[in-house]
Amino acid sequence: MKRAIASFFILLSVLMFFTGCVTRPGKSESIVLHFHHHSGIDIDCELTGDEASDIRKMLSGKFLNLDSGVSSCGFSESVSIEIGGKLYCPACDGCTSVYDANKKRYFEITAEERARLEEIFENHGGGFPCV
Repeated sequence: MKRAIASFFILLSVLMFFTGCVTRPGKSESIVLHFHHHSGIDIDCELTGDEASDIRKMLSGKFLNLDSGVSSCGFSESVSIEIGGKLYCPACDGCTSVYDANKKRYFEITAEERARLEEIFENHGGGFPCV
């Protein structure tokens, strides 16, 4: 019985992955950080090396969900990460939610991932909160 239940959940996870319920940023596409703030900061830069690898890891394999109240965190395509034309918008107020602008859904990253994301933005002149 336990084996059947485990098999069911594995199958369900695989199906969710292939049907778009999980984030899958492209592995070979460039990663561009966008930060356009009303204070006059305008940044568009391509990430490489460890920063690109870290971003790809933190945005991959996350389960997408509907709003469930996280839209109040504040998201903007002006503060986003672009991977192969797909936009991922971290919450502008610093919460751990990210908006997948293409699928119009949200997902969560860990506090550690959020700290690394903010560090990457700061390395290129951006900063949080950016509301």
